[in-house]
Amino acid sequence: FFKVSIDSDPSGRFIVLYTFIARDENDVSVERGEFVTVLNREDPDWYWIVRSDGQEGFVPSGFVYPADVIQGHLNQMNNNQNSNTSNHNTTSATTAPHHLTTAANDDLRYHGTELVMLYDYKAQAPDDLSLRRGDWIYADLNNQTVDGWLWAYAPKTRKYGFIPKAYARPPAMTSL
Repeated sequence: FFKVSIDSDPSGRFIVLYTFIARDENDVSVERGEFVTVLNREDPDWYWIVRSDGQEGFVPSGFVYPADVIQGHLNQMNNNQNSNTSNHNTTSATTAPHHLTTAANDDLRYHGTELVMLYDYKAQAPDDLSLRRGDWIYADLNNQTVDGWLWAYAPKTRKYGFIPKAYARPPAMTSL
């Protein structure tokens, strides 16, 4: 008699940050900017979601973000922009982004866990890595700050960057 709608629960509403193409029969493809409902978060790397058209499947957890958090953040940003317009030219542009790695960090390259890529990944943000299935990377698994993502080093390109956590595994667990 009563149909309980999951959509009415705002905590289940997520926004897709990156386009994902399904790679497995249990995956579902999603487009950046799309709203989805997360039904199951038991696996920290893969969330089971339902799209507005009713399609269900897994997506990498790092590809979606709670919609209410983003809405709140956007509202804050808009409020800040309105109050900052007068003094916005006084800010210094010389401060470097905090996530740029320096040459001093280069000796950390081969520390951490050796992982192998399970899928191709094309960078979707300036600090992402582009990698191919089978590429080796190194990541300090005990020192990760972004849920669903790994900060890693790719010896092939000699670059640091983020990759989706679900895309890499220690080689012993991997059958390519």
